[in-house]
This record gives sequence, C-alpha cells and structure tokens, in this order.
Amino acid sequence: MSGKEVPRAGLLKAALAGRITNAQGARALGLSVRQFRRPKKRFREGGAHGLLHPLRGRPGNRHLARLPVMLLEFLTSCSMTCVAPRPGTWCALMSLSASRWR
Repeated sequence: MSGKEVPRAGLLKAALAGRITNAQGARALGLSVRQFRRPKKRFREGGAHGLLHPLRGRPGNRHLARLPVMLLEFLTSCSMTCVAPRPGTWCALMSLSASRWR
C-alpha cells in the first residue's frame, strides 16, 4: 500500500469498529459521507487489499506483448538452420549475415 492508502485503512477500520462516525472519517479524507461508504464497504469485504485498485499489477493496454519479442529472438538465434539469405528474403530484410546461420 502507498503512503496515501495507509491512513485510509486506519480510518475505515475505526469507522467499522464504531470509534468514529462516517461523517468524521469522510471529513478526514476530504470525501462526502456517501463517497466514504464505498471504500468502507470494500474494506469490510476485502480488508486492506479491497482498497487497492482491482487492475493494480496488470500490464496496461499499451504494453508491448512479450510473444512477438520472443518470436523475433527465436528467429534471429543461431540455433536455427537456414540457407544463405537471398535478396528479398526475410533474412536479408532483417539485415542478418549468412555467417550467423549454420
């Protein structure tokens, strides 16, 4: 949890225990009472982990997939056998020298 999320957990725990009211907790976090009820419900159901964003740790939509990189590494590795590249073939287009191939 980040430094911003730790106090939230303490306030929500106090609100669930009845030591503070929803209004006091909301005021401390700068939220309305209605907005305070949502994280309070998530904290009740999932504990401190319930306060984290559900997509935390997941790669973003703009993340480069690893499969094309792995495929390119495989195709350019020395473990493959290939005939000497002819002009216009993928080997020549990839700027691979024939000496890399067995």
